[in-house]
Amino acid sequence: MYSFLYNIAFHLSKNYDPQQISQLCLIFPNYRAQLFFNKYLGQIYKVPLWAPATYNLDSWLAQLTDNLIITDELTLIIELYEIYRQICPEDLDNFETFYPFGKILLQDFENIDISLANPQKVFQNLKEIQELDEQVSLDQEVIQNFWQAFKGIQPLEKKFAQIWKILDQLYFLFQQKLISQKRTYYSLALKELALQLMNPAQREIILTSIVQKGWLKLYFIGFYPLGRALQQIITLLEEAGIAESFWDADVYYTQVAYQEAGLGFRKFPVPSQAQQFCNILSNSPKEIEVIGAPLRVTQSQIVGQALSQHWQNYNLEEIAIIVLDPHFLFPVLNSLPEGIGKINISLQIPLYITPAYNFLQVFVSMHQKQQQVDRAEFYYQYVCSLLSHPLLPQSQTLPVQQLIQKIYQENWVWVPNSMLAFEDPLLRLLFQKPGSVLELYIQMKAIVQELLSEYSQADVQESDSQRIQTEILYSFYTLLNRIANLYDEKIYPNQTLPVALQQGNFAKIFEQVVSQTQMSFTGEPLTGLQILDLSQTYSLDFKYVIFVGMNEGIFPPSISPTFIPLNLKKGYHLLLPEDQTSKWAYLFYRILQRAEKIQFFYNSDPDENKVAGMEKSRYLLQVQYEWVAQNPNLKVIETLSTPQVPLFTIHPLTIPKTPSILERLHNLYFCKDNVTPLKAISPSAINTYLRCKLQFYLSYVLELSPLESIQEELESSTIGNILHAVLERLFPLEKPITLELLAALKKRIEEIISQVYAEGVDSKRQIYAEHGYNYLMQQALKDIIEKIINHEEKRVKELEESSKVYTIWAKEKQISTPLALNDEQILLKGKIDRIDIVDNQFLILDYKSGQLSRLKKIQPQDWDKIFCTQNPKPEVLQGLFYAYLLYKDLPASDYKPVQLGIYSLRAKPHEQGLLYLFNKSPIEQETLQTFEQKLITLLQEIFFNPEINFSQTSNKNFCQYCTYQKICLRDL
Repeated sequence: MYSFLYNIAFHLSKNYDPQQISQLCLIFPNYRAQLFFNKYLGQIYKVPLWAPATYNLDSWLAQLTDNLIITDELTLIIELYEIYRQICPEDLDNFETFYPFGKILLQDFENIDISLANPQKVFQNLKEIQELDEQVSLDQEVIQNFWQAFKGIQPLEKKFAQIWKILDQLYFLFQQKLISQKRTYYSLALKELALQLMNPAQREIILTSIVQKGWLKLYFIGFYPLGRALQQIITLLEEAGIAESFWDADVYYTQVAYQEAGLGFRKFPVPSQAQQFCNILSNSPKEIEVIGAPLRVTQSQIVGQALSQHWQNYNLEEIAIIVLDPHFLFPVLNSLPEGIGKINISLQIPLYITPAYNFLQVFVSMHQKQQQVDRAEFYYQYVCSLLSHPLLPQSQTLPVQQLIQKIYQENWVWVPNSMLAFEDPLLRLLFQKPGSVLELYIQMKAIVQELLSEYSQADVQESDSQRIQTEILYSFYTLLNRIANLYDEKIYPNQTLPVALQQGNFAKIFEQVVSQTQMSFTGEPLTGLQILDLSQTYSLDFKYVIFVGMNEGIFPPSISPTFIPLNLKKGYHLLLPEDQTSKWAYLFYRILQRAEKIQFFYNSDPDENKVAGMEKSRYLLQVQYEWVAQNPNLKVIETLSTPQVPLFTIHPLTIPKTPSILERLHNLYFCKDNVTPLKAISPSAINTYLRCKLQFYLSYVLELSPLESIQEELESSTIGNILHAVLERLFPLEKPITLELLAALKKRIEEIISQVYAEGVDSKRQIYAEHGYNYLMQQALKDIIEKIINHEEKRVKELEESSKVYTIWAKEKQISTPLALNDEQILLKGKIDRIDIVDNQFLILDYKSGQLSRLKKIQPQDWDKIFCTQNPKPEVLQGLFYAYLLYKDLPASDYKPVQLGIYSLRAKPHEQGLLYLFNKSPIEQETLQTFEQKLITLLQEIFFNPEINFSQTSNKNFCQYCTYQKICLRDL
């Protein structure tokens, strides 16, 4: 079966010789149809010839409209906004608020023009209806149904009522201004040409102009009649004997009243001599598959699988993937089978779904936030997002990676300009502070230009993905160029950046314009697999057609809102919602006419469809029930596909102590040739092993660390570090602690806290305490330290009753000592928060924030409880570990009996702040020797016993806050 365009080319070849064919003028719905027609014409004539003049409708209108320039939508809405401000100077709405209303106005004006309606009468009736609505109580259900069309547009009723009153002024002033500037838009140009042809005197001028252009005859090929203006143009030119039309339609939908695909042909009848419609849909055999699959990614994957099975049965140019939802484009591209060859994308996608938009949006947000908080620095999230963005070629370079690592390691919530002083011109542009809104857009344009330069200079051969990114960037460059040219002159003249940023205006206009702007990919339509949207399929035919996204709500698309009520549209024969829908129905059935194999993919996920309201498209139901009943040669198969998810069972994770792991343990922890080992055993390591052997392996053997993250709000571990740092600075060493001293310390609390915040916890991590949660935590820390001093005061008073005093002997004391283990040596280490000397005894103190009442009954001989794996007492083991380190570290002459105590940071004023372990009993040397033996036994198990593996804990309570939950896949 030959394609529609091939048949037209063949028909013309029978009526015109090669010399005459060059004198024809052919008008097509789009550029792609022109290319395919010329291809077929060359195949038929088989000799060199001058091609006829071919145009799409826009470019043909430009030839006949006195050199008027058809203007883009953004410029048109800008002009509308200027006129609106002239009519309503008291209205303070900015362009961002007006923009969505401007789009609706433009669509309504186009509808009036394309329908050749009398605008004065339309607007007069609209005013009368609006005035009547203000006086009469209307049916509330009707009103609610009307406002449903404008959900999400703010403000609503008040703004609509205001615009209704001035619609006529907006319309006439808008068109007068455009015409005075030699500009127009598609529908207005169509209207003007139709009105001129309807006037006998002007018609002769146009016909003469056509003859002077050397056009022997005009041919309108493959249009769908939509609107009275186009119908009048074609009819009047045909009546003048200067034009003919070819309509690609099927009697299946043109002659049946309920088939919406033929509504345009029934509502706007084409000339009688052109009504030679084909009759294919009712009898042609076709193989049809209706495939339901959940989610977008799954549908795309199955599309790739289907192509893998069938694409080699066809020429690649005979296959088309119709993408009904542009969000499918990139998943489909990623799912295409390898070796499929060339790919041509002719698809309009909204710019907001592209990676380039995400990149520029982050850039805009970064500068907006910087100005809002009035800082010279840049917020880290935006900085790191930009520097690590896949669109940025420099994202993988060493300097950029090192900078990102430094930001996280040093906790730079606000990154200073000095850290962002790059030599690379593109990186330098990203962090250059603009001086005005216009400068911001110029800067964005320069960034896009640099990106385009980076991509064009790439050494590797241009890939499909690289070509796509280049086209996207070029679309942004064009858009930003228009915004930059219009912004300063039309919207915010002489506006400075701070005011605009505070209002968020420039970010809003960028977001709104981009969200409403679509870009068209350009490719080589004559070769390769064709990926299209449905609007690009006019007059084209393919043997193997795949539809992706066949769900209601996606296809047909939703109807746009309007200022003109439905009854008024009907009364003046304007295009109605069903006219717009009929165009999509026509394109749907037209592409099916000459196809042999058709596959429809839709989202079958009931949960997602229930939320989104997207059932199977009604056109699929028409195919399965109406079309099948009319054509007995259809073979329709419906299937449901689900992703193949492998089933697996989560087994307890155990790491056996292989020889290589034992060797790693020895290399890390044992002394070799009297050289200090790489790592030492701490009480935290011992407690981790007792709690979960696998956690010990991941942390202390593999040394897996959690990913670095920025702490905007202080985490509990950081708060603890701050508290320790403040207490270390606050209390003096080797000085009797008295009530007078404690009173003086209370006055220094805020000063010390401020110092610690200013300097950072460890002189690297930055701390921000200016506002919010961090400021509140600063005040909470002050309260905690005051409580500690209050408890110290009670302790001083108690000791004074027995004529005793105490001093602080050490703070944050680091101690390490070797331990013999199987004829080798291992290093033990610890950091003791504080050591007091009381009554010629050491008191080892540790600050804790947990509940401590459970420790009161523990005694030194309770070794099973201390070295317990199910319900361990880490505080007791840690205290004994510190006492042992101190015992081993000090000479016998300096050693004093040791008591263990824990300072409760949660203790209330009436509670005991200091909890003594073992009822204040000093730790005997015999106890420490026993502890040493218990510790040696445990360490031998860890380092030498291959029978005891690194296994998961059986107590799942330990897993609740474990860093390695995702590695274990533990079912908590």
